[in-house]
Amino acid sequence: MSVSAAEPRDFAAKVARAIGVPGEEADVTADGMVWAELRGVDLGIKRLTTLVRRIQAGGARADSRPAVVKDLPSFAVLDGHDDWGQVRPCAPSVSPS
Repeated sequence: MSVSAAEPRDFAAKVARAIGVPGEEADVTADGMVWAELRGVDLGIKRLTTLVRRIQAGGARADSRPAVVKDLPSFAVLDGHDDWGQVRPCAPSVSPS
């Protein structure tokens, strides 16, 4: 039996939204999980229960926004504020020099 990548992606995004992860961030999280799953990386959909449990237990935040701590010419340091860990498209832009 084969399953389209869209099915687990949609499921993961719905679960993330249900625990309070905002829409676009839920999509990024789900995309990352499916990307990993398709490549055999141990950070795929099976980590969804970990995400749910960590947010419910207060070990991660569903709605955090990264902040730039230091912006240097070759790199930037971000504080994820207990986010799940995916790079968010809503992260503050870091200006290249």
